Amino acid sequence: ESPARDMPVTTYSIGAYVYDDTLGVNDSGGRVYLSTDTGTDGWSNSGYIKEATEGTTVTVSAEAAEGYKFVEWRQGTKGVTISTEANYEFEVTGHKYLYAIFQEDDTVVDFPENAGSSVDNPVVCNSYLEFKYAMENPNIYYVALGDVKDMLPYVPHDPEVDDNRATAIVVRGNKDLNLLGDAIFTCPIVVNYDYKTYEQLLTLTDAANSKLYIHGKGSLTFEGGNMYFYNSAIKVAGGNLTVDEATVRGSNGNHSGYCYGINALYGSVSIQNDATIIGGLYEGHGICALSVGSEGIERSLSISIWDGNFYVERAVEGGYTFGGEYIPYVDYGISVENDCGLHIYSMTTEGIELNRYAADTLDDYVMDGYTMTVDSVKTSPASCSTTDATVEVYNEISDVNIHINSPV
Repeated sequence: ESPARDMPVTTYSIGAYVYDDTLGVNDSGGRVYLSTDTGTDGWSNSGYIKEATEGTTVTVSAEAAEGYKFVEWRQGTKGVTISTEANYEFEVTGHKYLYAIFQEDDTVVDFPENAGSSVDNPVVCNSYLEFKYAMENPNIYYVALGDVKDMLPYVPHDPEVDDNRATAIVVRGNKDLNLLGDAIFTCPIVVNYDYKTYEQLLTLTDAANSKLYIHGKGSLTFEGGNMYFYNSAIKVAGGNLTVDEATVRGSNGNHSGYCYGINALYGSVSIQNDATIIGGLYEGHGICALSVGSEGIERSLSISIWDGNFYVERAVEGGYTFGGEYIPYVDYGISVENDCGLHIYSMTTEGIELNRYAADTLDDYVMDGYTMTVDSVKTSPASCSTTDATVEVYNEISDVNIHINSPV
C-alpha cells in the first residue's frame, strides 16, 4: 500500500473594515478587531485582512467611537446583513470581507428638524459632540457657536496598529460657521500612550470636499495638547477656507508646547474683513499664527490676505546662548515655508518669516500699488525679508480731489 499523503491545506482571505453609514465614508465611526488561526493585527480604525485556514473559527469585533453606535456586520458597505452582534464568530468556508457598520447615535445629538438648512435656521452647537456632528454631516450647511467650553473625548491608542494622533473634526461639504460668542475646545492631557492626542480641531481636505466660511464677531479657540506634532486650530490640507471678521486662535491652554492658528499646507485660504489669526505657546522655540506651505509638499496652495491681523501669544519668554551671546526666541505672525501663491493686500502682522524655500523678499507677495510699513516706516517690499517687526500693508489714498458746486 502507498503511504498516506498529507491533505492539502486551504487558506482564505478574511477582511474586517470600518464604515460610517451616516456619512457614507470608510475609516470613520469606530474600530474593528479581527482574529484568525494565523493571528491578529489588533484594533484598527480602518481595518485589515488576515489569512485563515479552511474549517477554523474567525472572530471579528466592532467598537463604536464616541457619538456613534454599532449597527451590524455587512458583506460589503451596502450588502446583506451578516450579523447584528458586535462580537461575531464564523467558520471559514471561503473568502469573506465584512464591514462593521456604524451610525451616529441620535440619542447623543438631536437637532430640531430642518436645522442647518438656511442662514436663518442654523444648527446651534453647545458641545464638542454637537459641533463634530454638524461639521461632519454634509447635509447640514449652517452652523453657529456661542460661548461654548468643552473638552475633546479620550481616544484609546494601540501602538501596534497606528500612531497616537487622532482626527478631531473633518469638515465635510459646504459649511457656514457663525461665531456668535467665544468657543473654546480643549485637547485632553495625555500622559502616556494609552490614549491618542489631537493635532488640530478642524481639518479641511479635498476628499471631504471641504468648503468652510467662518464669520461673526466671536472667536474659535483650540487649546492644543500635543508636544511633538504641528498643533493648530485649523489644518488646511485641501478644500477652501475663508475667515471673515472672526478670530481663530491656537492656544497654549494646556501648557503643552505650541499651537498655530492656521496651518495651511495646500488648498485655498482667504483672510478678510479684519479677521484675526492667533498662535499660542507656553515656552520654547518661536512659532507663528499662520503657517503657509510646507517643505516637501508641492501641491497647489493659494493664500489671499485681503484684510487680516496676525500675532502670537507667548506665556514665557525665553532664548538660547550661541557663541556667548544670548539670543531670544522670536515668534512671527506669518511664516512662509515655500514659494506658494501668497497674495497680500492689507494686513498687520507681528513679524513675518521667509524660510529657505520661500521667496527672498516680500516683493513677491505684497500686491503692486499697496503701501508697506515696517515699525511704521514706509519700506519697499523688495528690500524686506524676514523681520520680527510689525509689518503693515494697506491701500494708501494719496490724492483726493473734491469739487463743490456752489449754488449761483
